[in-house]
Amino acid sequence: SGSSVYGTDQEEYGNIIYDTVADLIEVYVKKYYKESKSYKYFPTDCWYVVMKSGDFHKLHAHNNPYSHNSIGQLSGSIYLDIPENLPFPQGVIEWVSDDFSRTCSPETGDVIAWPSWLKHTVYPFRKNEERIMISFNGVWK
Repeated sequence: SGSSVYGTDQEEYGNIIYDTVADLIEVYVKKYYKESKSYKYFPTDCWYVVMKSGDFHKLHAHNNPYSHNSIGQLSGSIYLDIPENLPFPQGVIEWVSDDFSRTCSPETGDVIAWPSWLKHTVYPFRKNEERIMISFNGVWK
């Protein structure tokens, strides 16, 4: 029998996170790069993040060590549980380059993706709740 994850049989559900992230990468590439070529899309790594009140992420980019021979690299997050009604800029993710700065206040259920080279930061929040998400890196070849 398959391994049990939260009371479900892994054989029954397969690898939902891997398949979901692969699909997200494909949608992103087709929408923003207008590519009609036949690529293979796959995550290189996925992890979960639980942020508590006062936690933040300093400005960083995702340099993907698995990117050799790839056409492109993508990073992103699937937001599973976000505290509601946070005053701006609490909990905001900000992307920064030499040419621009953009912000977003993610909500539960949002999926956000961006080029892996793009630097980003997450501002702290002050609420006695957790911010829970799955983050990922991926490539297309």
